[in-house]
Amino acid sequence: MAVVNAHYAFMMVDVGANGRVSDGGVFANTKFGKNMKEKKLSITGPTTLPGCPDAMPFVFVADDAFPLLDNLIKPFAHSNLTKSQAIYNYPLSRGRRIVENVFGIMSARFRVLLSTINVSLAKASIIIMAGCYLHNYLMKRNAQAYLDGLDVEDENKNG
Repeated sequence: MAVVNAHYAFMMVDVGANGRVSDGGVFANTKFGKNMKEKKLSITGPTTLPGCPDAMPFVFVADDAFPLLDNLIKPFAHSNLTKSQAIYNYPLSRGRRIVENVFGIMSARFRVLLSTINVSLAKASIIIMAGCYLHNYLMKRNAQAYLDGLDVEDENKNG
């Protein structure tokens, strides 16, 4: 499980969970998930956004496998959506794609991640964490060169 920011950087990574456990189950068993549920994370309080007079909370965007919490939002279920629910879901879907893109970028650059890693769980966890650290380092050092040749969504582009 990973938390990723809008700039394709890993903010939190937890590896080693059984692949058969649901995303919501993995989240519930991580220190991050437990701290979020117990409101122990140091999340900045609500702040105003440009063009909006009301203070809005900082939130994490998740898919529908996760629980709805004060700082964790998720889309409406896809069946029988109203127009306003579909409109609400669209930007959440865009935000969640950033996480998928990060894993795609990392797999394209560290090709060992494209197939089963036939080592012990402990070694596989180290390989994955090393990939995450290297990804962040290379993104920070020279994102343009690191992303060269990859089809990456421009988060500054509207629509």
